[in-house]
Amino acid sequence: MAIEKKPHRNKKFNKLLVEQFKGVQVAMANALGISPSLISRYASGKGIGEDMKTLIEEKLNLQRGWFDQDENAEQPMIDLSNISLEKMEFMKEIAAMDEEEFHAKIGVFKAVAAVPTKKESNHDN
Repeated sequence: MAIEKKPHRNKKFNKLLVEQFKGVQVAMANALGISPSLISRYASGKGIGEDMKTLIEEKLNLQRGWFDQDENAEQPMIDLSNISLEKMEFMKEIAAMDEEEFHAKIGVFKAVAAVPTKKESNHDN
């Protein structure tokens, strides 16, 4: 039985590929636990069936039915129900930053994250 083509699914698939995986098909395949050749086929327009649609939505924490929602509807791309209020507030702060402030703070964040913790340092001995 042939899978009915639903071009809006492929459009959204390609949007995910670019936005979440910077267009790297192997990275998306690894995240989904599927073959990179399938990613290539879906990216080029192969029909995305119900099982694959559901797998992608679940693995990428997308809202159930995200692939078939109206592109123009204001729906969150990810399920925010599992994110703490503290993390959501932090995300709002990030969204409000201009590019210069964002890049300055991300630089500090990366520098702090690169410093080994006491626990990590003890493993080196």
